[in-house]
Amino acid sequence: MERGSGTSGSEEHVLLVKLTTKRIIDTFPNLKHIQISYEPTNEMNFEIKIEDSQYPYGSHSNVSFRPDIILRAQHGLKQFSDVAWSCITDSRAIIFEVETDPKNFFTNLLKKAAYQQLREKNRTEYSFILVCWEDTKLPDKITPFDEVWRFPKPSLNGSKNK
Repeated sequence: MERGSGTSGSEEHVLLVKLTTKRIIDTFPNLKHIQISYEPTNEMNFEIKIEDSQYPYGSHSNVSFRPDIILRAQHGLKQFSDVAWSCITDSRAIIFEVETDPKNFFTNLLKKAAYQQLREKNRTEYSFILVCWEDTKLPDKITPFDEVWRFPKPSLNGSKNK
């Protein structure tokens, strides 16, 4: 099965992952103290109870997902508190969700609920950063993300972006 345009593995998605990686590497002075994992093979599994207006009686579901990037440090991220990422001061790992079209994330109720549950149950374990293009429209509430990283969108394959 082929993946659609803009999904994990597309040219745009790979470029956003590379830009994110470069920013991470440029930020940390000593790479031997950090670990960057890309779509880790150990999926995060959750049983979720969704209580939402779309599910008036609640719904239980199992969901598995692999974040695009997880950044960990040997002795926790607190040692890097001078880094200008406000969300890392309390975390041991940062989950980066790289989205060429973030509305896909915000309309995926199971994935959003899983991230929210992970955030509520493990507040000092994880922080969340959404990565997208500069011109991307986002909802007013970006929960569960702590920060948004935006990058300028270059033209790919000689095409002009509007």
